[in-house]
Amino acid sequence: MIRRLLTTVATALLLAGCAGQDAPTAPTDNPRPLTADEAERISLARFANYQRGRGVITGVIPHAGHEFHLTARVDWRDHRGYGTVHTAKPTGERQDFLLQWTPQAVAVIPGWSGGLPDQPPDTADWRPRPLDARHNPIDAALLMTLNLALDRPENAQLLAQSDARWLRSEHVGDTDLMVVSGPSPASSRATSDAAPQGRIRYWINGEGTMRRLTAPLGQHGDLVTLDLLDKDTPQIPPFTWR
Repeated sequence: MIRRLLTTVATALLLAGCAGQDAPTAPTDNPRPLTADEAERISLARFANYQRGRGVITGVIPHAGHEFHLTARVDWRDHRGYGTVHTAKPTGERQDFLLQWTPQAVAVIPGWSGGLPDQPPDTADWRPRPLDARHNPIDAALLMTLNLALDRPENAQLLAQSDARWLRSEHVGDTDLMVVSGPSPASSRATSDAAPQGRIRYWINGEGTMRRLTAPLGQHGDLVTLDLLDKDTPQIPPFTWR
């Protein structure tokens, strides 16, 4: 059983072409169209990340019946990520991987220990490969961490006119957040006021700062959860495998 799990983990992280905080238990949604103020707050969320430049993200990525836990630093202007992924063996032991990634490639050191170092090791142990977000849910989540910023606000008027929906209010820690579903793709635009299943959901505070999102990944629609932490982020050191 242990050997089977190790094979699953290594395949997902090291081979292309493979298929934080825990996701919240959602209260009942009460979807409705966005107000102009809500659309304005949503339109600023990715722009606020770009202005910050860097962020700390934790996440849970379901894959092949297991949960992969991500702890990462991302640079939204340079489009680079640096972090660790770990999962649990049947014995309860952790198995960790050190990663560096861009929108085009990911490099992995398997069997890592010791958390996320300030400086990545300058070693030949890095195993780079193309990033394959279409077929690999872990790669898709890594790419998603880099796509949470835009260099300008989105069009709030178009958001208000879209099928994006306010779902509910939620209190996380000492912060009040609104939970919204993003607009569906134009090819499958919903016509009812109900928020369709399977859309990306965002948790956004009163200043338009994104704190969490969930998104379906893979053919089974498993939800990845990414939490954006409110803390200073050190610069990401130069990559040592390129």
